[in-house]
Amino acid sequence: ISYLPIGPAINCGKKEIYSATFSGQNLDFSKEEFTGTKLDAVFGGIKCDLRDAIINDDVVIEASAIFGGITILVPKDVNVKITSTSIFGGVDGKSKMDKPGKTIYLNATCLFGGVDVKWIKDKQ
Repeated sequence: ISYLPIGPAINCGKKEIYSATFSGQNLDFSKEEFTGTKLDAVFGGIKCDLRDAIINDDVVIEASAIFGGITILVPKDVNVKITSTSIFGGVDGKSKMDKPGKTIYLNATCLFGGVDVKWIKDKQ
């Protein structure tokens, strides 16, 4: 059994792991190179803002929502391919593969929780 620390991110090579347990986190990757991440929300919530992130290649997001929620804001010019395993929860947002180019592969696990993917052009 492996345990994630409660609190800020831990670094796993190029992929950082963010965890929100009985709490919330707002992640903003503006002007940062985004290479993928792992998001774990347990009785908490995470908002992951990728609208102004620098996405040079295809990336993978591993998301786990257990009695919690995760919102991922992605730019309109990026494709998203969603794979999920859900029990009494789910992913809101359909896979969108309508443009050639970079793709975010979202692998989600939801147990009494959910992951919401929103395509948004610009920050408000």
